[in-house]
Amino acid sequence: MKPCILFLDDDKMLLESMKRMLHKQSRYWNMYFMDNVDQAYALLLSMEFSVIVCDIGMPVIDGITFIELCKRAFPFTTRIMLSGNPSMATAIEAVNRGQIYAYLNKPVDASELVECIQRGIGHHKALNELKQNANNDGLTGLLNRKQIDKRLEQEVNRSKRYQTPLCILMLDIDHFKKINDRFGHITGDAVLKDIAKTIKKTIRQNDYCGRFGGEEFLIILPETGVETGYIAAERIRHAVAALTFHQKELQVTISGGLAQLSEENTTHFIEQADQMLYASKSKGRNKISAKGIKAYEQHSVC
Repeated sequence: MKPCILFLDDDKMLLESMKRMLHKQSRYWNMYFMDNVDQAYALLLSMEFSVIVCDIGMPVIDGITFIELCKRAFPFTTRIMLSGNPSMATAIEAVNRGQIYAYLNKPVDASELVECIQRGIGHHKALNELKQNANNDGLTGLLNRKQIDKRLEQEVNRSKRYQTPLCILMLDIDHFKKINDRFGHITGDAVLKDIAKTIKKTIRQNDYCGRFGGEEFLIILPETGVETGYIAAERIRHAVAALTFHQKELQVTISGGLAQLSEENTTHFIEQADQMLYASKSKGRNKISAKGIKAYEQHSVC
């Protein structure tokens, strides 16, 4: 996907000049040229931009104030400021308030602007990678424990505020230690990664999945009651059981515990799911257990 670059300047003739100056870069960038602050901000809210190039002398809201707003709302987007009347004081203000990446004087040299934007794109990519590493488990790519806990707390609060159902599903790989002991830890890591990919493919776009522990996963199912949650859990269980590996004799299954939020706090909510997971283990593994849906447990749901 090509990076997106936003140019904001109230001088329409200058914007047209920049379009012509940068037209060859359209092979590498998606470029948007705006002369209105409100419209530019609405566009920023609708899609991800790698770089914002903004004139300092905008009407209504000056460029530094706009860039400062962008810093708060889109902290990973690289911010570049242009000025036709440069001064040390405005440069320092732009750095302090907007934490800009670069400050360029008008008229801008085309090669200088292109080079600056290219560096800005790399800066945006590096920040996103740092964010990804901070939020996601290094092995599976799922949310890490800190982030899945944070997301669960948010969803519990949202469920209680709007009176919408919420389920969580605790999953555990059956006999994972035996897999490591027999096939080695490299194979064990491959199993974890394949199961994580399978879960991500199987859950909905608005569901969340994180690595809760060594071989445990926590899935958050917003706006989902226990019966619908059970169907989703069984779909995941069947998808994992269908996985094949390089070692033909290796078969992997998961057990799960499903809980629906009532009046309990987040800690008790997790404990309920954990109790149901223990019930699945005690009944022979490769099962999903949940309170209140015994009729569902008599048959498999695909």
